[in-house]
Amino acid sequence: MKSQTVRSFLRKRITSRLGAQRWIEALIDNHLDFHLEDSPETIINLATGERTFTDAEARVVRNRVAKLYTYNWGPHECPIGYMIFMDMWRQFEALDIDKANRAQLIDLLRWNDKDGDYDDLDLRTLRHIMRTERAELPRAVRPSW
Repeated sequence: MKSQTVRSFLRKRITSRLGAQRWIEALIDNHLDFHLEDSPETIINLATGERTFTDAEARVVRNRVAKLYTYNWGPHECPIGYMIFMDMWRQFEALDIDKANRAQLIDLLRWNDKDGDYDDLDLRTLRHIMRTERAELPRAVRPSW
């Protein structure tokens, strides 16, 4: 059984939508993302068969998830939409492509973004870019999804 200490990033207080976004990103970066409507106590690590969160962590996560739902998520509609978007964005960032082709793909994203910060790109837009507009990219850079 894991220690009952709570991983520090899970304890971080959420006081704004930006803070909420950062908290979700930390979940993704630490491979702890899950469907936010599920109870944290029931999340199982499929590789180990053990619970993902200790009892202490589950209490903190449940509190933070409730806070996530107090913010307006704009085109993402809810924190789950933002989590899915960020997970796809991380996959995009991980693509092993050269600078010129990466710049071309980023230009496609920027063309679909209103103000250049990518926060208003919704999941549908990103999927559209990754699936249909990839045909415009050189074969070496086309994402597989």
